[in-house]
Amino acid sequence: MKRLIAATLLAAVGTAQAAPFATTHNGTITGSTLPGATDGEPFRFTLIFDNGGTTASGQTWSRGDLTCVIVRIGQAGAAFRQDLRVHTPEALNTFATLPDGSIHRIFSGVRNTAVQAGEYSASGLALEAPVGWGYWVTPGSNPPFPVLQDRGGQRGFASNTIAFYAAWSPPVAVTGACDDTPLPHRRHPATHSPCLAWACPPSRCSPWARPPQAHAGCAARTPESIAARACRTSARAVFQPHHQGLAQ
Repeated sequence: MKRLIAATLLAAVGTAQAAPFATTHNGTITGSTLPGATDGEPFRFTLIFDNGGTTASGQTWSRGDLTCVIVRIGQAGAAFRQDLRVHTPEALNTFATLPDGSIHRIFSGVRNTAVQAGEYSASGLALEAPVGWGYWVTPGSNPPFPVLQDRGGQRGFASNTIAFYAAWSPPVAVTGACDDTPLPHRRHPATHSPCLAWACPPSRCSPWARPPQAHAGCAARTPESIAARACRTSARAVFQPHHQGLAQ
C-alpha cells in the first residue's frame, strides 16, 4: 500500500497539463498592394495548434490540430486573426518537432483562400472579403509566396522566406486556442512539490544543474532517489498513526 501511495503521489506531481502551442514566422513584406502593409516592413505569421499534448518535444501536429492563425504587420498593432476551429484550413503534410523541441518540418502549405466577412477579425487593416491567407509550396513553385490577400486576391502582400522551416520559431505553450500569449515558464515539479523536496535549497544543491553542484552539507543525488525517499517518508507519516492504532 505504501508503494502504491508513493507512486500515486509521484504521478500526481509529475502530471503536466495539455496546452496549445504556437509557432511564428518573422518575415519581411514584399510585393505589397495591400493598404497598411508596406514593402520592407516586418510581419509576423503565427499558427496555433493543439493535439492534446503537454510538451513541444517530439510532437506532430496535423491540419485538424490547427486552432488559429494570426498575422501581425509592423509595430502599429495591425493584425488579422481567424479561429480555425470553426473554419479548418487546407494543409499539406504536417508540422513536427524533434525530441529536443527543435523543428523537424513545417507544413508544406497551409491556407484559407475564401474567408468571408464575419469569419475573421482585423484591426488596423481595412480588409475587404473574401480574404485569403497562408502559403502553398508545390513542385516548381518559387518565392515570393502570397501571405495575406483581400478582394479575392486582387490586393495583398507576399514573403520570400515563409516556406523555409529555418525561419520559424520552435513551438511554445500559449494561453489559449486563439491567444498566442506565452505561458509562464513551467518550473520542474521538484522545485515546488513537497513530495519531491530535499533538505538543501535547489540553488545550492540542485540535481537539475548540469553538472550537479555540490555544496557543504549537500550530497549530489539524482531526482529519482530524492523523490523516492521523500515519498516513502510522506507515506510513512500518513500510515504510521493508522498502523499504531491497529496495534493497540
